[in-house]
Amino acid sequence: MEANERPLLTIELAVEAPADLNEDGRLDFLDWEKFRMGHLADLSAMTLNEAYLRGDLDGDLDNDEVDFAVFKQLYEHQHGAGAFTALLKVTDLERKQSFCWGCPQLLHSGPTKK
Repeated sequence: MEANERPLLTIELAVEAPADLNEDGRLDFLDWEKFRMGHLADLSAMTLNEAYLRGDLDGDLDNDEVDFAVFKQLYEHQHGAGAFTALLKVTDLERKQSFCWGCPQLLHSGPTKK
């Protein structure tokens, strides 16, 4: 096409977010949680789509270290350098907080009477 020519038609394609495991259109914390639930699982009895939604990002019917590397790369590409490390820190903090919410109940429950 020459510089003075204009295209007759422009088409924009909407592509779903890669690694959007909960299918909400975003790659975020919820996708990481789904990925973690399927990590190192045997997905060989599933369809490719079912396995993908459980974290098989390379199509080999498992969720392994390669899939982890793909997820991390896609997350950082979407959110910027260092974003995945920040995600891990948030995830770890939330786990600690949810554990600590149960601690007062354990401390105040006392011994059971018979």
